[in-house]
Amino acid sequence: MSWRRCLLIFLVLSVAAAIFRTFVCPVDSQAAVFTVLLSLSELFFLATFIAYWSFQSDSRLALLGILLCYCDCFAGLVIPRSYLSLGLPYMHSGVHVVGLGLFAWGLVREHGRWRTLLEKTTRAEEKYRAIFENSAVGITVADAHERIVSWNHLAEELLGADRASLYMKPVQELYPPEEWEKLRQLKVRQRGRQLHFQTKMLQANGELIDVDISMSVVKDAAGNVQQSIGIIRNITARKQAEQRLAESEEKYRVLTESSVQPVSVVQSAELKYVNEAFAESLGYDDSTELVGRDFLDLVAAEDRPSQTWLFGSAAPHGVTRHTLRLLSKAGEMRWYEMQVTRIQYEGRPALLVTGRDISETKMLWEELNQQLLRDPLTGVYNRRYFNEIIMQEVKRADRYGYQTSFIMADIDGMKFVNDTYGHLVGDQLLCGVAEVLEESIRSADVVIRYGGDEFLVVMPQTTAEEAQFAVERIRGNFAEWLNDQAGVGALHRDMPAQVGFSMGVASHTPNSELAVEEILAQADEAMYRDKQAKRDLQSASE
Repeated sequence: MSWRRCLLIFLVLSVAAAIFRTFVCPVDSQAAVFTVLLSLSELFFLATFIAYWSFQSDSRLALLGILLCYCDCFAGLVIPRSYLSLGLPYMHSGVHVVGLGLFAWGLVREHGRWRTLLEKTTRAEEKYRAIFENSAVGITVADAHERIVSWNHLAEELLGADRASLYMKPVQELYPPEEWEKLRQLKVRQRGRQLHFQTKMLQANGELIDVDISMSVVKDAAGNVQQSIGIIRNITARKQAEQRLAESEEKYRVLTESSVQPVSVVQSAELKYVNEAFAESLGYDDSTELVGRDFLDLVAAEDRPSQTWLFGSAAPHGVTRHTLRLLSKAGEMRWYEMQVTRIQYEGRPALLVTGRDISETKMLWEELNQQLLRDPLTGVYNRRYFNEIIMQEVKRADRYGYQTSFIMADIDGMKFVNDTYGHLVGDQLLCGVAEVLEESIRSADVVIRYGGDEFLVVMPQTTAEEAQFAVERIRGNFAEWLNDQAGVGALHRDMPAQVGFSMGVASHTPNSELAVEEILAQADEAMYRDKQAKRDLQSASE
């Protein structure tokens, strides 16, 4: 049985008790008046009790006063009339007075508590209203029937609507049909929790805007949705910027992927991006084989010490150009001309490395350079090369404190060979001399065709005495080569007796005051002394 039904029964009983005591029980006029007043008091307290209980108050004093008065009502119903003559009406009235006092005291205290609570509620409401109105985002509140009942001024601006057009407007009308259908599928109200999503909304002028919404619902104790709250942000500008960025990225991606030039992005020495042209130029089937690898692993070991600074914190700003060798998948060395630019990639500093494979060009240049620096007949270096490297070699010798020796060599009887056997045989002899010289010296030494039939041997870190030993070795090897060639018929059998080799040695000591030309002149004089000595010996023998 509910408390409302109980109170109705108690009310009927109290009214019956009041009528019984007033009209059925015979008393004098003063007692009758007292009884009527008492009955009205009971009815008053009972009605107050019902009203008070409907507010579900927690005030114990007020409830105690009501209960005293209410119990006294029932006492009046069962007390015999004969007891009233003993002064019980006064006791009966006293109980009511005490109950009334307790009830009044409870009401005063409860009123004070309500007033304090009302003030706090008012302040909180003002605070949250200020937050609501001054929020940097649009806020809308919809009722249980999904109609707009509250919103802040930013929501009006965002939707381009005024107060009259928004109030009680169905939420469905704020969205395009297709977007509303998507929202219904999310079942925000049924889920009963906060949900975050992006969609499109309709402004009052029919224009679509992109929005970011956080939606939550408010339910009662029974679980029924009473309100839904939407926090709306206009992200149209951001979406447009993202679209432009995506289009730009797609455009440059297509340009990069379709580019015939190698393109890569290097971040902390790691390859973050490689286009297909780069991968193909190094012999890889797919660019994914290179992504994630250390760029320096592709650089030739000899070039790495000079390239590491490109990929550290000391990498220069702006655009720089470098030539380096990279290793292909098959281990082949390829020459690249690289252009390096500092960029931001995925929020971090990186290097955009573009370039081109110049291996074929490099080979052509080297071939051309060899043609310019080497003698086309014998294949040894020419006078042009000597002029380029000799000063470097002398400076290096002075820096490290070692001697550099020079051997000047001249073919004896070269004119006789050309006149007797022809220039083809003379060319064969020149090539043979160059071959003997290269086989008779160290790999660090350099053979140069200095003139028509003159050769120069540059020997770093070699004293004059050590160079003299090399002269004797060359002389012996040359005589052996002549005999071998004559023996197989490559040269005339008389040529070993008709051809000779005159040589002279001179050395450059560290920090010498003599110029290189003077030292070469000394070697040339020594060679002619050797040539003259052989002539004198030949004349004496004749």
